[in-house]
Amino acid sequence: MFMKKYHSIRGFTISELLVASSVSVVMVGIALIASISLQRSFNASLKYANSQADQARVLDYMAVDLRRSLTVSGSNGQLLLTIPDYYDSSGNPRTPVVVNGLAKYGTTPLSVRYYVSGSSILREAGGATTTIAENVEDFQFEFTDFGQVIEISLTYLPTFKQKAGASSSRNGTKTTIRTLLRNRTA
Repeated sequence: MFMKKYHSIRGFTISELLVASSVSVVMVGIALIASISLQRSFNASLKYANSQADQARVLDYMAVDLRRSLTVSGSNGQLLLTIPDYYDSSGNPRTPVVVNGLAKYGTTPLSVRYYVSGSSILREAGGATTTIAENVEDFQFEFTDFGQVIEISLTYLPTFKQKAGASSSRNGTKTTIRTLLRNRTA
């Protein structure tokens, strides 16, 4: 006769299952906390990089206008410029007229104003307003007139904090340009 062999079926005990489940829960929790931390870090870095790009764009716009400006003044977070009116109403370039050794374009210079409105930095020229940068409520504007040279500084203060309840002091990044005014006579 054949003898039947019975194999015992082994399984996990309840205590082994509880230990394995506990270890799994702890590992999933650590992975979740790490992913949230990485996401916050990524968002803070992205916001910082976008703000740096906004600073550069605003300063580039200002530098172009400053190089060709006739007069410059600044007050109350605004930069006011007058630049030659290089183009006529149809967008065609004007031919300059030389008067006393200076090139004159058109009859009246164009007024340009840079200012912060709400959370945007705007450029207003000839009745047209252009948004140069948005979400910039943390920018600070500085203007220094050195005669033929103008210095413009923008400071960005990051909005994120290190820890909840940490002190509110924040370090800002300051970007500065110095521009020679080609058209300024005084």
